[in-house]
Amino acid sequence: MPLEEELKRRVTKLELDLQEAQRLLVIRDADLSAKKEAMAQKTDTIRQLQSQNKALKTDVETLHREIAALTSEKEQLAQKIAEFKAVRIKPTPTTLINSFRMAMDDLQESLKPKIGERVGYTVSQFDIDLKTAVTIDKDDKKVRFLLPEIGDQLPAENLSTVKFTFQTVPKVEPPDEDLVEVPALLGLSKKSAFQELSKRNLKTGTLTKQASDYPPDTIIGQNPDGGDLVPGNSAIDLIVARSPYVVVPLLVGKLQADAQQYLTELGLSFGKVERQENPAPEGTILSQDPEAETRLPDGGVIDIVIAQPERVLVPDLRGTLLDEAKTILHEKGLRSGPVTKVDSSEDQQGRVLEQNPEAGSRAPVQTEVSLVIGRAVRIKVPSVVRKSLDQAREILAASGLLTGRVTRRLHPQLDSVVLVQKPSAGEKVARGTAVDLVVAKKRLIREILESIKKHPDIRKTGFTYKTLAGRLEKAGIDSVEKFQHIAGLPDLEVAGVLKLRNQVEAPSFVKKIIRQVLEE
Repeated sequence: MPLEEELKRRVTKLELDLQEAQRLLVIRDADLSAKKEAMAQKTDTIRQLQSQNKALKTDVETLHREIAALTSEKEQLAQKIAEFKAVRIKPTPTTLINSFRMAMDDLQESLKPKIGERVGYTVSQFDIDLKTAVTIDKDDKKVRFLLPEIGDQLPAENLSTVKFTFQTVPKVEPPDEDLVEVPALLGLSKKSAFQELSKRNLKTGTLTKQASDYPPDTIIGQNPDGGDLVPGNSAIDLIVARSPYVVVPLLVGKLQADAQQYLTELGLSFGKVERQENPAPEGTILSQDPEAETRLPDGGVIDIVIAQPERVLVPDLRGTLLDEAKTILHEKGLRSGPVTKVDSSEDQQGRVLEQNPEAGSRAPVQTEVSLVIGRAVRIKVPSVVRKSLDQAREILAASGLLTGRVTRRLHPQLDSVVLVQKPSAGEKVARGTAVDLVVAKKRLIREILESIKKHPDIRKTGFTYKTLAGRLEKAGIDSVEKFQHIAGLPDLEVAGVLKLRNQVEAPSFVKKIIRQVLEE
């Protein structure tokens, strides 16, 4: 029984623990719910703040742009103000008075009577009150009237009132007995009108021609009118009748530009202008409608046909050789223009690839036709210097080039190594170009001495080979460089080095033998 009781006790305790755990779980769930709700509120607040922050950033950027625009506008205004200040005048009393006087003169001029009018007006007095700030210029000691700057405020007590009064003496009109009555000229011929004006001590003013049914050169208008009184020697403007019909002049053979002015003087103009190929100079009138001697109303038009350079059909030159293309162009009356060469395939080398103007178009005689000609592909020459002769040949062949003339040159150390190439490395040449090579040839001293021994001119030195070889050995000539050096010395120095008794002929023969041996 004790075991059962212990089990019951434990079960009861477990039930109590379970109830406590459930109670704590409920409390924790409630706490978590509260925290979740608080977290949700904080999240909403953060989102609102982020949205507000974004809106504020947008407002700030807008304000920055507006500030930049206002700053730019302010700078422009400041620059305009500076320019305005630089050109602002500083009026002196002299310049100001002169401006007032000029205004008065302009007003006076506008009130003068016109020709033929008896009544005129004049300005007797011109009063000006000017309220301004006055100062003395420090530089020229002149009184100046200050112009206020933009935005300046000038106190009234700092302003002075300056009064200007201009008076003129009215010009006395000539009495009637000094005036001349303008004759009535309407209906008179131009010649008669000129005579009438001359009799009255008057002169001819502007002469205008106007189409009219009156006989040509008849006066059909005048200003001033007949009967008006004018001062002597006054100019009278005349309108002269011109026939309403114009006889068409012969224009054929003239240049259009020359005929234009002539027609304008006659009251005619060009109508339709057509162009026709012709050997005549460009712009020459070939025909006209209506023909010469035809009567046209004033203001009529004449249709013309003018010459333009003859045009020929441009031949198709593509595929032809350059010389052949030039011959064809010459036969067609055209000329060969600039020739451009471009890389092309082997079968297109020297042949026309493109042309301008294009084939089939029509071009004026002697037009230049530019050509594009194919050429061999240009190859960049590789460097073979310091390569063996065999290597150089392989490199050139791989590049599409040939090995040209091979020349040997003595060298103290190198043997069968390329020293010089021509064309040089980096040059661009056509495929198949031969590259000449200078190859090093190493010579041993015994080989040089053996060649000297066998040279046919050895006895001309005055020595046997054995003696000459001994002299060379004593002088220390034991390398290719030293042989080259002694071959380039003056004769006297050679005689001194080799102890030669004959200093005239022997040195020159020794040097000749050495040079020929070295060049073998």
